Amino acid sequence: MLPSFIRRRQRSEDPLAPDRKNWADELMTRLLFVIFMVFGAGGFLMFLGGSLVSRLSVSETSTS
Repeated sequence: MLPSFIRRRQRSEDPLAPDRKNWADELMTRLLFVIFMVFGAGGFLMFLGGSLVSRLSVSETSTS
């Protein structure tokens, strides 16, 4: 609710502001999306690696 109100005020003051704001918003959302995707994939791979390592260590201790 607050960001839209701020955007409306900026639009009424400067007609060129919305284009710059939209471009910056799009860039920030894309960067955040890429960062979250990288962190999500990294966390998922770490989770898979941790589960595999724990399984291997459990199998090694059970066989020995």
